[in-house]
Amino acid sequence: MGRMHVEVGREYNMSGLKMPNIGLGTYPMKGEQLTNAVIAALECGYRMFDTAHNYCNEDHLGNSLKIALQKTGITREEVFIQTKVGEEHWEGINDMKLFSKKEKNECKDIFAIVKDQVETSLEKLQVDYLDCVLIHFPYPDYFLEIWKALEVLHKQGTINYIGVSNCRERHLKKIIENCEIVPIVNQVEISPVNTVQSVVDFCKKNNIIVQTYSPLMPLRHKLKDNNVLLELAKKYNVAVSQIVLKWNMQNDCIPLPKSSNPERIKQNITLNFKIEDSDMLKINALNENYQSLPQSIYCPGY
Repeated sequence: MGRMHVEVGREYNMSGLKMPNIGLGTYPMKGEQLTNAVIAALECGYRMFDTAHNYCNEDHLGNSLKIALQKTGITREEVFIQTKVGEEHWEGINDMKLFSKKEKNECKDIFAIVKDQVETSLEKLQVDYLDCVLIHFPYPDYFLEIWKALEVLHKQGTINYIGVSNCRERHLKKIIENCEIVPIVNQVEISPVNTVQSVVDFCKKNNIIVQTYSPLMPLRHKLKDNNVLLELAKKYNVAVSQIVLKWNMQNDCIPLPKSSNPERIKQNITLNFKIEDSDMLKINALNENYQSLPQSIYCPGY
């Protein structure tokens, strides 16, 4: 196993893992924009950074972290770096090349593909271990094969923890029933209009951490000028975005908001207030199973 990460955050008894209770989403930031965002994030308390193979910015994040760690004096061991294995560049299910069978009886060396991606991630991120690697989507043709490849790589010591993204209960059950290691994380789209409560409940029951990607996306359209959130923001004297992020946390989820604005980056982690139970119920009641992002609606195997 790689070096143990130690960071002030939530502790999960099943593994001794301490994971920060908020992280910075990095897609699609690159270059100077990403470097400035990482520096601002580290300076105000972020210690987790999320990327993916097909975000095409792992090398940019590696450079940004190298610069930011030198500038802030924070060490690699204090930072939780998470990435994902998945398709290279694709426009949808029919465009998949790595993790789909073009012919019924086709057999691919999935371990070699996954190993190559992990090694590429290590090189691009300029690290000798990864804190966590997720399967980006539950690719139906090779889902268990990808997971078993990650299990082997975890045992070899280059990955501290392994998890999944965009998985529902049936996918998680498949791993639990057929594999050795239960995912440490399931990263999904969750918002007040898409609570996916059954997935959250299943994860809690099985000690799987729930991370929420793009948690503020619905504020741009579906929840723009929402009266309930506006009233609560006024009541607690915070921004609507802070209400949504705190709602995530009080539902035992870890949000991964993305921003390149230093003021918003700091605002997103300044959540030293508590939403009353009655107000949590008001936010929960906004649910209508509305998904904002196409990858969570149309992703393979979903």
